[in-house]
Order: sequence, then structure tokens, then C-alpha cells
Amino acid sequence: MLLPFIISAVTAVTYTLNKLLMMYTIPAFIVASRMLIAGSLFLGYHWYKGRSFKVRQTDQFLFIQVGFLSFCVSFLAEIWALQYLSTAKVALLYNLAPFAAAAFSYVFFDEKMTIKKFIGLSIGFLGFIPILIASDINVFDQAPFKLPDLVMALAAICYTYGWIALRKLTKRRLYTVGFINGISMIIGGVCSFIVSYAWYTFAHTTNHTLSAFFPVSDATSFFALLIPLIAAGNLFSFYWYVRFLQRYTATFVTCVDLTGPIFSAFFGWLFLGEKVNVIFFLSCAAVLGGIYMFYQEELRQGYFEHE
Repeated sequence: MLLPFIISAVTAVTYTLNKLLMMYTIPAFIVASRMLIAGSLFLGYHWYKGRSFKVRQTDQFLFIQVGFLSFCVSFLAEIWALQYLSTAKVALLYNLAPFAAAAFSYVFFDEKMTIKKFIGLSIGFLGFIPILIASDINVFDQAPFKLPDLVMALAAICYTYGWIALRKLTKRRLYTVGFINGISMIIGGVCSFIVSYAWYTFAHTTNHTLSAFFPVSDATSFFALLIPLIAAGNLFSFYWYVRFLQRYTATFVTCVDLTGPIFSAFFGWLFLGEKVNVIFFLSCAAVLGGIYMFYQEELRQGYFEHE
């Protein structure tokens, strides 16, 4: 049970790395680069092992859903919002995922919603309200629910729906973890690169100081940050997330991320000088308490095995 929390800590540092990378390139190119490189590494290893690249026609749409929603839309929304929100807040808002996972699992996997699970989700959801109302570093208006917050909600929903589709693939046990990740990340990377090219072209119509194919101001610093980002956020974390989906419910896998905001707050303070107030920790406590109640009920229902 310890490994999921180690992965959560490793994942948390990716928010800080993303924010540092935006000093050298546009947000969409970061997503495109990490997905294309990581996907190529996964598929390269798959080819090295001499395994088949055949995808059943009935599974092709599932791969597209995972790639486009989890590895393109979700990450593009996240990194855009990260320009205006602290890393800790982004990590906490990503934890709307268990609520979306519960809804999707109820529809697609017939997982039962008991009164205890409903109460737990309600407590956790209410825990988000203080952090949503609290001010942040964004430059938008002072309305309680700002555009970056809503974009992060979209990121969480797309991320979770993609994992539901991914869980369907892993349950069939026809493809390796690396192959699923590789194909999905390539799809997400290609879609993100199209967005990156359009983003740079339209935003710099009169001043093309960089190439739209490689809009990076300092290649050395860019790759010095991109390599650990790919290692932590793609190769290590996502590999184990997929492995967990073969054993646990999608809701439990996303619940593990509830420790992420604490780690993100620490890394944001350490590397970016970001500060968090008591409201953040109160929200974390409420969300964690509510989802823990939900997790205990899933354990009682036998949706996943004890370790």
C-alpha cells in the first residue's frame, strides 16, 4: 500500500517542473514533447521485445479516448491553468477526479453507490469550496469561481474518463501496460503538437522569433527539466497507475492522488517560493476525510483486493 503514495509524491513534483518549463517555451509544446518522447520510448521497448502492434478494431476507439482525453485535453487544460494558479491548488483541484470516477464507474462498471459512499463523496466535495473561494495568484476577476478553476475541473473530468476507458483495456489483458501507454501518449502528443503549432503561429503572427515546430528559447534548460518530467510523470507514474488499474477500481486509483496536494505544496514552496494558507490544509483535510470514508466502503464491498 506504500507504493501508491510514493508515486503520488513523484507525480506532485511534475507540477513544479511544468511551471519551470514554461520559462522556456509555450505550455502546449511541453505537453506535446513529453507525450511524444515518452510514447516513443514505450513503443520502442515494445518493439525491442518483439511484441505485436496489432490493435483490435473494437479497441481502437478506446485508445483514441485515452490518448485524446487523458493525455491531450486534460494535460493542456492543466498546464494552461497552471499559469494562473499555484501548484498546490492545481493539485488539489485535480482531486475532483475521484468524484468523476465514482460517477463514471457507477455508469460503466455497475459499482454500487451506498449511503456511506455518498456521504463520503459529499464531505469531500464540500471540502473544495473554501479553496475555490480563496484568492490565488491568477489574474482573472475576483468572482468565487474563476476561469482557471473551471478549466481545472474540465481537466479532472477528462483525465478520469480517459482512465475509465484505459481500465477497460487493462481488464481485457490483451495489451501490455507499455503498449497501452505508448499508443495513447503518441495520440495525445500528436494532438497536443497541433495545438502547440496553432497556438504559437496565431499568438506570434508578427514576431516569429522562434520556430513554430520548436518554440524553445533555451534548449539546454528545456531538456534539463523535460527529462526528469518525462521520467517522473510518464515513465514511472503512469506505468504504475496502469498496473494499479488492473487490480484496483478507478476511484481508488484517483483517491491515492489525494496526498498529492500536500507534496505539491512542499515542492512549490521549496522551488518556486509559493505559499499556502490554513484554508488549503482545511480543504485537504475535508477532501481526504470524505474520500477515506468512500474508500473504506469500497473495501467492504470487495471492489479491490487487500495487499
